[in-house]
Amino acid sequence: MNDNQTTASIHEPQVERGGTVELPDIQQTAVGNVPSSLFKLRLTTPLRKRLEAQAASRGLTLTGEILRRIDETFSDASERLTSLEKLGAERDRRLRELEERIHVLEQKRDDFDVR
Repeated sequence: MNDNQTTASIHEPQVERGGTVELPDIQQTAVGNVPSSLFKLRLTTPLRKRLEAQAASRGLTLTGEILRRIDETFSDASERLTSLEKLGAERDRRLRELEERIHVLEQKRDDFDVR
């Protein structure tokens, strides 16, 4: 086995019986992405098949698809948090506006009651 074969096999997931997948811990180095350790992940067979189908449609390995999805959740979480913060600020603005309108209506009611 030459170095190219060794590198290729390291990047491929090791699937054991029962659907356990060992994912490499990828670190960026001067020579590219190098796995530094493995992480075992147990998948149900239906989930594994869905991930494999998505990986194939994107031209990725199963590991690549899983890592892409995990990475995506971090950026999505940040975007969702920003969206929620914006929605919260908009909600607060609308509540203040409603409170002001209620106050004006109450004043008008009180003025009408006095007459």
